[in-house]
Amino acid sequence: MKLYTGSPYWSILTDMNIKQFPNLTKNIECDVLIVGGGITGALCSYYMNEAKVSTVLIDKNEFASGSTIINTSLLHYEIDTTLNKLSKIYGKQNAIRCFQLCRKSLYDLKTLINHTNINCEYVPRKSLYVSSNVFEDIKLLAEYRSRKNAGFKASFINKKIMKEHFKLQYSAGIYSYDGAEINPYMFTKNLIHYSSLNGLRAYENTELISIDYKKGYNIAYTQNATIKAKKIIFATGYEAQSLVDSYTTTKFKTTYTLTTKPIKNTQKLWKDNSLIWEAKNSYTYIRRTKDNRIIVGGYDTNYKGYMPSTETIEKKGELLLKQIKELFPTLDIEKDFVSAGIFASTDDELGYVGSLEEYPNCYFLLGYGANGVLYCIIGSQILRDLFLYDYHHDADLFSFYR
Repeated sequence: MKLYTGSPYWSILTDMNIKQFPNLTKNIECDVLIVGGGITGALCSYYMNEAKVSTVLIDKNEFASGSTIINTSLLHYEIDTTLNKLSKIYGKQNAIRCFQLCRKSLYDLKTLINHTNINCEYVPRKSLYVSSNVFEDIKLLAEYRSRKNAGFKASFINKKIMKEHFKLQYSAGIYSYDGAEINPYMFTKNLIHYSSLNGLRAYENTELISIDYKKGYNIAYTQNATIKAKKIIFATGYEAQSLVDSYTTTKFKTTYTLTTKPIKNTQKLWKDNSLIWEAKNSYTYIRRTKDNRIIVGGYDTNYKGYMPSTETIEKKGELLLKQIKELFPTLDIEKDFVSAGIFASTDDELGYVGSLEEYPNCYFLLGYGANGVLYCIIGSQILRDLFLYDYHHDADLFSFYR
């Protein structure tokens, strides 16, 4: 499955001395084999390795060469399914717990970065969830009140404050105080490198061909060797969907991303560089970068089984450029990079973490939805505890059987 096309900003402009990992050429054994070396596999292998679990990480290509490259990494604890809507699906207590776990994962991410001292352009950010009409404003106000009552720190921003203080033309918004941004490509590469210096065995260009399921362990066959593992974790993102299709409510979209050239007059941009995302079903999302570019994404379409043409990508790029120019009409904004990629969401906008009976001794870690990175942090901790203790208090919230 081709996961992206076009010009992804992160891999083109990230200046780093990238460590190359070997491919596997001899038979080995481990406690846990993680398949997939994107941001999901990097996080999962980190948490397993830190718990002194003998861990092997493999990817059929180079690490961080799949959907990680086009991940925009707007990290906010708010789930695309609002707290009010999620409460109707799973009950108020479970909905609040999902939001709490996402908020906690932001602090866990900061702890991880401080502990490893990896460079990933981490910046704590506020987030701004915005609406554009009166109907959306009413729902946004109700959502704000529910979050406040649940103990989440937030402020409601009306149209006047939005214009005067944030320099934005939206009609209202929820201003939240817990968020962050990272360079996902740099984060993934450096985290795998850190873990490899501390016991992780990592192999690039090592494709999983087949699995022989045994009692209490599995044998994974690659093109040149075998791996005996007590557990296998599929962290291959969207490419694992064919294995779990009948257990999920996954919907695939093609999403488009525009990265501008560096903005010279940054004083005319919005207040405190908050992460911006719209209160719509198919919404636009906006963030800044370390070198003062704007990344804007949106105009999602249903995935048709193949990547869009160059012409389509350029047209979507022009629409995104027009939108960002309308937000900041006094700025000279120029397009630099445009890309398209696959994005997966679920009916409740939660990811999937756990096991399925038809795949013995296996776990899945699928960070579907806009909170994918945070779900991968949560899921990595769940799977670590399931492996070590066969229990995690919040495992049912993200299971295939929820």
